[in-house]
Amino acid sequence: MSNPPGKKPGTRKSSPATGNKRPQTRQGKAPTESSTPGKRKPLRYRPQKPPRLRCFFGIRFTLANEIAAMREELSALSADAPEAVRLAPDDNLHITLKFLGSVEESNLSILESILKEVALRHGPMQLQASGAGVFKNSCWVGIDEDAALTRLAQELDTACMAVGALKEDKSYLPHVTVARFGKDAKLKLSSVIQKFADHKWGTIAVDQICLYRSNTLPEGARYTVISEAKLDGDKSGQVNSTEDKPG
Repeated sequence: MSNPPGKKPGTRKSSPATGNKRPQTRQGKAPTESSTPGKRKPLRYRPQKPPRLRCFFGIRFTLANEIAAMREELSALSADAPEAVRLAPDDNLHITLKFLGSVEESNLSILESILKEVALRHGPMQLQASGAGVFKNSCWVGIDEDAALTRLAQELDTACMAVGALKEDKSYLPHVTVARFGKDAKLKLSSVIQKFADHKWGTIAVDQICLYRSNTLPEGARYTVISEAKLDGDKSGQVNSTEDKPG
């Protein structure tokens, strides 16, 4: 029997549905490892950052009543624009000894040891508060120069290098920040500052120093005493803790 015309002996006719073409992936792309079912990219390990706190060493300012008249006049300036002048809460009033900035929470025990050891080497002191002035965006009450206070601040400055704090490159200028203001309020403040520039506010009896924590809140920064130590008053070397350690 003869073969049909056009067909070679020994060959098979391919059906249209099962031809010899190779299967192709969607859109003509070869399968990749990421598109293979059951396989996922490995997760990248990201170490958790240690918790940090904003801290500083300072002295409580106890003359809030004595500076009330000045603060009332500053407050009156913000009657039309509440954000123009923002008074510091009474609990925030302090004399900074050493600003630390952001420190790891694990360093709190070291800072408390520094607080205790430095305090035991310094005695109580009487500081005089007088005058008023402004920095770039804050209004302050001045603290008269005092050699014992300066030595205390300098010793804390040196000791805090143990936790990575930078040594101060400026002379120590003690003051108490009583208000902060916007850039458009400085001219309005000038009359108040001139009125109290030479005012004698009174004497601050200092017998302890504190380690503060700064919390930034919508209404502004709030300062909380973490620990305090008496100046040459606690011979047992104990630090009085006033706040539970953050967990």
